[in-house]
Amino acid sequence: MEPADIMKIGMSVDEAKEAFSALPEDNRLRMAPEQIATIILFNNPTPAQAQAALVLAWNHLLRNSDLRFHPFDYPN
Repeated sequence: MEPADIMKIGMSVDEAKEAFSALPEDNRLRMAPEQIATIILFNNPTPAQAQAALVLAWNHLLRNSDLRFHPFDYPN
């Protein structure tokens, strides 16, 4: 089982925008959505190929990251 099979993407666009708004303006992570979108669009994939690229990128991130979540981050 891959990490992305365990941790599903369940964030809305509004939640994502709110999370990114908390980052400093000079944070390189702020550029990630536009860079990923540009790379995908430049290669003119089918919708299924674009989705596959996003899924594999998410899985790569989870596999190579040390993500830690504080128990208080989750609502009861």
